[in-house]
Amino acid sequence: MRETAGKIIDRLKEDGSLFPKNPDKAFFMIGVLEVIIGGKSKFFASSSGYKNRELHQNWLKPGHLERVTYHKGKWEVTHPEIPNQANGWKTILGYEALIPPDVHKEIRPCAAIRLLRQVALSNTGHQPNTGRRPNTGRQPNTGHLPITGLKMAEMVFVGKDIDVANPELQRVARNWHGKMSGSSWTAHSCDGCMKSIPYLICSRATNEFIHPNERPKR
Repeated sequence: MRETAGKIIDRLKEDGSLFPKNPDKAFFMIGVLEVIIGGKSKFFASSSGYKNRELHQNWLKPGHLERVTYHKGKWEVTHPEIPNQANGWKTILGYEALIPPDVHKEIRPCAAIRLLRQVALSNTGHQPNTGRRPNTGRQPNTGHLPITGLKMAEMVFVGKDIDVANPELQRVARNWHGKMSGSSWTAHSCDGCMKSIPYLICSRATNEFIHPNERPKR
């Protein structure tokens, strides 16, 4: 997956039309994801933020994937909208994601968030789920299709004129591997992603959570 991200980065570097005003001062994240939903593989790529927020123009375009050789031709560039409310999120299995309002406020349109959001939107099939939590009296769930594999990688696009020693850049970017400007680095997740992603990948439906007062007595 890292090689796939790297080939996208290489193509982005050559795209002079992407940054008509400041072509060497770009700074954003890209992400690639492979997932198997109900036995079928899907391949998604996304970028963080916006090239133009008012026009909702995104950095990554389908043409930037033309050098990708891994499952060539099967990739989809996707930038799904982020829910406005905390109760608008779904897990990758299609269940309601119980994201607290304070965590929701920290979520940004990052590549990882967009990719996991797309997985949730793509998991629209259903299959019977006969599992139920013991001693709860709850009815079995009707689950969405199972996910039997998921791989994701993120890299940072850094224009060659970006001052990588800038303290503000270091604060935003945390600690990356790599030191040269004009290169692409594997990056850590931002604080909002680290807080919200566990909710998005949770494998349990909301009615399987047991309130402490409902726990069976021993």
